[in-house]
Amino acid sequence: MPVNIEVRGRILAVARRMFFSFGIKKVTIEEIAADLGIGKATLYEHFPSKNTLVQAVIEEKRTEMESYLDEIHRRITMQSELNVIQLIKELIVFGSRELSEMKEPFLREVKRSSGTFSIETDYYDHLKRIIDAMLARGIQKKVIRNDFNTEVFTEMLFGIVNMTISNEEFVDRFDVTRAEVLDTVVKVIVGGLLTDAGRREYGTEMHGDDQVHVLQ
Repeated sequence: MPVNIEVRGRILAVARRMFFSFGIKKVTIEEIAADLGIGKATLYEHFPSKNTLVQAVIEEKRTEMESYLDEIHRRITMQSELNVIQLIKELIVFGSRELSEMKEPFLREVKRSSGTFSIETDYYDHLKRIIDAMLARGIQKKVIRNDFNTEVFTEMLFGIVNMTISNEEFVDRFDVTRAEVLDTVVKVIVGGLLTDAGRREYGTEMHGDDQVHVLQ
């Protein structure tokens, strides 16, 4: 029987939301079908097993992430002019959005898996490649300092995004918006990367802009 693209897309969207929110093991095929208002038989026509559905959800997410990060990497390597501060803000927003969609139950299962669902590792590896290229360009342009360990900075950036921007309890505890948290991260962490020339070039961009407001 031919696959109905519209139905397949709906199944993927609901399965993605449920798997990412509650974890793979806690979500059943029956629950996904019920949420969609379709029978299990219809779901199985598009995805023969739960594992097949999980794989499709993971692959969809991985493809989205890789497409975005590949475009960012292309901008870094191809564009003669590069706004380093704006790019760092974009990456932080992207990381926060991705981590916010994939809740802790799902991520715990991914970490315990044998590597079949290595989406977090893929995300980290791609993003690290982007940050390394970005820092290299900034150092080359003499707007970013060259006297720090880039690997330590990358780990710090991942940790800060995970602990603050994507952590709802952290944001609620201080009664701030995610945009305000991002603004603080950029001022304190990213600001410390800049040379005197970088501060002169990007001084007006160390505050909130349209990109930051994506997190509100």
